[in-house]
Amino acid sequence: MERNYVVICNRHKGIAGSLLFWGYYTNDDAKRSFSGYTSNLNECERYEQSIIRNGERGYKFPIYGVDFTPENWRKQDDFAIRIDQLNELGYRPMLIYYR
Repeated sequence: MERNYVVICNRHKGIAGSLLFWGYYTNDDAKRSFSGYTSNLNECERYEQSIIRNGERGYKFPIYGVDFTPENWRKQDDFAIRIDQLNELGYRPMLIYYR
């Protein structure tokens, strides 16, 4: 089981223009999280391609570079992308200190 996809929400914006990811990270043997948002890649849910494709729990997402062209990613409300493709969107990790 390769959990190498995340789901990005374009309908809402994260902190300081950051990406907004679906769900909260779960263990491999737990049900996948489809609720809540986070801008932290380390805390967001990771999904298998089969879950993204089959619409588990009623959620089915288009996949970046497969179901639409990379140039059109901003036109998608929500979409799945492999973690190793995130840099193609022009984003990079950022550390935020807040209180």
